[in-house]
Amino acid sequence: MRRTRQSSLISFLIKCLFKPKPRASLSLIRTLHYFIIGRRQIEKKNNELLKCAEAKVEEYSDVLIKKYRQLAYKDDYGIIRTNKYEAELKYFMDNIVDSQKIMSKEMRQYIIERTINFMKENVNLNETLFSVNNPYEFEQKCAQILNESGWNARATSKSLDQGVDVIADKDGVTVVIQCKLYNKPVGNKAVQEIIAGRDFYKADFAAVVSNSTYTISARQLAQNCNVLLLNVDELYTLHEMLKIF
Repeated sequence: MRRTRQSSLISFLIKCLFKPKPRASLSLIRTLHYFIIGRRQIEKKNNELLKCAEAKVEEYSDVLIKKYRQLAYKDDYGIIRTNKYEAELKYFMDNIVDSQKIMSKEMRQYIIERTINFMKENVNLNETLFSVNNPYEFEQKCAQILNESGWNARATSKSLDQGVDVIADKDGVTVVIQCKLYNKPVGNKAVQEIIAGRDFYKADFAAVVSNSTYTISARQLAQNCNVLLLNVDELYTLHEMLKIF
């Protein structure tokens, strides 16, 4: 008898527990409905934000590519380092793409990573904007770019260059430059030579210009000794760069 009562009690509790409740079910349906609508609205808004971001990236593509060439580099292991470029993209997001801070952190990071991956796949860090056949032509081309940009630039004599390939003057400022046409990262030696060249010619600034990237040790030495390490593209804006160097 006791077992029968227990069984009946259990059955009653189960029925009460799982008995349909129309009002509760209706409330749940409404909640799910609003959730789905809200989710769709969020997805629509995110798609709109993503399209706007893509349009801005396309609008500033030339600048973003130039910044990638300036800030990204291959290290001694051949790995492309993009730390500084990622910081530049965050600045781009803050001031151009999402100045009102509407996007989520996840979306912002997605756009940044997508842009970096695109650059890695499509932009060759060793590629120049012009075609040259040898180091001599490269030096001449660097001098030509500077002359077109308002400098008085000339290639030096090979026998008396003292590690300097191009000397450029503008507005009372003299810059000595060593030009490196490389298919590998430029190392310490180029930096050491242009430091000596700066002292020899008593120049105001020293720079190394290359179609390639620079080793970590070359970057460290250049930073400590106030030497500019440039990509060829940056010669066009050298005067502006020296103002903040």
